[in-house]
Amino acid sequence: MINVNLSALLMSYALFVMDSKTQSQSAMILTIPLVLYGIFYYLYIVQIKGSGGAPDKILYKEKPILLTVLIYVAMIVFARNI
Repeated sequence: MINVNLSALLMSYALFVMDSKTQSQSAMILTIPLVLYGIFYYLYIVQIKGSGGAPDKILYKEKPILLTVLIYVAMIVFARNI
């Protein structure tokens, strides 16, 4: 079930980014790899490490997730200013 939800989530985000209203901010397409990495890393934390109880604590405890979120926010700001 996780695979189906993950596929739908990634496809929905990719379609959102490539939508004609969002396409005016073409730098948003560059956020797709960050979203992929963030989702797959969180999935790794939940399934392999077994510590998926509180996503907010994972955000602050796991440096790669925090860095991914910060880069994502910076890219959103950059995309809006182009």
